[in-house]
Amino acid sequence: MCRFRCSRHGSGTFSTEASRDWTVAVDVEGLRPATKYFYRFSVGKLHSVVGETKTTASGHLEEMTFAQVCCSNWGFGRFHVYDLATRVDGLDFVLHCGYGKGYYPECRFQARHGLRPKHQCKTLDDFRQRYACYRTDPDLQELHRRFPWVCVWDDHEIADTASVTAFAEWVPVRGLHPGAPDLAGCHRTLHFGDLATLWEDGPSMQSAKEEFLAQLADPQRELIGAQQVADVRQAVQESVAAGRPWQVFLSQTVFSQLRAPKLGETVGPAAPPAGLDLQLMEAFSTPGCNAVVLAGDSHNAWAHELLDKRGRRVGVEFDAQAVTCPGFAEDIYSRFQSQARISHVASAHRASILQVGRLANLFPLYLFTPWVEDSLQAANPSTLRFCNLNQRGMVLHHVTHGRWHAEFHFVNGVTEKDYRNYVGAAFNVEQGRRGMLHRAFRHLTIDKEIPKRQQSKRSAFLRLLRGTRSIDKQP
Repeated sequence: MCRFRCSRHGSGTFSTEASRDWTVAVDVEGLRPATKYFYRFSVGKLHSVVGETKTTASGHLEEMTFAQVCCSNWGFGRFHVYDLATRVDGLDFVLHCGYGKGYYPECRFQARHGLRPKHQCKTLDDFRQRYACYRTDPDLQELHRRFPWVCVWDDHEIADTASVTAFAEWVPVRGLHPGAPDLAGCHRTLHFGDLATLWEDGPSMQSAKEEFLAQLADPQRELIGAQQVADVRQAVQESVAAGRPWQVFLSQTVFSQLRAPKLGETVGPAAPPAGLDLQLMEAFSTPGCNAVVLAGDSHNAWAHELLDKRGRRVGVEFDAQAVTCPGFAEDIYSRFQSQARISHVASAHRASILQVGRLANLFPLYLFTPWVEDSLQAANPSTLRFCNLNQRGMVLHHVTHGRWHAEFHFVNGVTEKDYRNYVGAAFNVEQGRRGMLHRAFRHLTIDKEIPKRQQSKRSAFLRLLRGTRSIDKQP
């Protein structure tokens, strides 16, 4: 039996047992809006540290600040980004775009040891061990202790219902119960006073399975389903009718279509938006709607402008870089290097890859990465406004009634005990001018100071080789 106590709200008891992995999750009712609460748990003479949380406003809300994070893998390094988030001044909550503890086995090239279990998670006991292992991290503990979290399910963390059960046990999500695990509990709409509506999608396991099997062989399959489109339309209409200036959509994956030049691949949906996906864009076109899509999953930092089928701007998208997982540039760099070792070239395409691979061997990653980033921006001139493909960090958002301000914050590494942080880019979206990203000056503070701007490591030789100025220069 565990006792809990919540400031301003009294105390109570909660009975836990092995069937729920000895976890405790209390849904406290009757909380007051815009109020800070403190809480702790006790078993016998043992007491937990005191946790903090804060409720949002129910009426007028002048502003809010939150951190957007995703993709933390134990083996790839330390959770410096979580530590950085705890130091953000005036932070209201944490938005995690893909909260799962990774079913992956222990990394071949580890930056941090101690992962439990070492093998790929398959059973309920495996996932329970994995969550318990991650919760020993002091930076993750402190961020959970200090701030409320909004978590969306990671789209590739499922192994039958075992991982969903562990998720329900370890992550306090209202409507999601360990005894009857179903991701429908993650499908919800959150209102932040009169400032914003956040729509979070999490379809049920059964409906997701049925829709997947029905569409698997369809070459015109889409990123979003009919029910999701209907839900978004309703959420937009209700939010606009309530006078909220911002409509926020939390996605499990990158929503925008990205074309990768000469690589024969796309990052994002497998085909240009069509059908239901374009219907979603039409929902964003509702008068009074200022759509902001927030996503993770790709491990990279992206800023996009969203276009409908007529080429009109209907919203913006900010995709958070990973906390520790490697980015696209590191992945493609290693592929090029491996291709360069092939002695026999079977085609002209292989020959071009071989030449790029030889260049990859000549230039270190920090010189190779800007070339890839600039190539992606050149291939997506109408939509892609910023990308960073090889550094870890988070996105900080400061929202007012007239402006949405977003800053991409990075750490210089995740393998060492100490780290430095800086800002890579900042953008403003003005209310009423939807879908238009404007470069902005950084102004959000960490430990009462504005972090330094990222210093580019691009050499003069590389700029001369490209024959162009940097296209992601910022204030």
